[in-house]
Amino acid sequence: MKKIFIIFSIFSLLVAEKLDVIYKTDGSVLRGHIIEQVPSEYIILESGLNTFKIQMTIIQSKAFNLLKCVISSFFKHDLN
Repeated sequence: MKKIFIIFSIFSLLVAEKLDVIYKTDGSVLRGHIIEQVPSEYIILESGLNTFKIQMTIIQSKAFNLLKCVISSFFKHDLN
């Protein structure tokens, strides 16, 4: 049982996906992938089928999370 847990844990880390998180000054949070960034001007964030151009003046902070996609990575096309 312990070996199965260790194998599953290693596998989960291998299929983890980076997810960018943008915190805006109005309190809203956007999650997706940064596809373009122009320093001191704007960030373009792709989230699903949507693309957002966010001015740096309204960004409070940005971070990234590791989104574990164990199941969805195998069935990515079936989830849409």
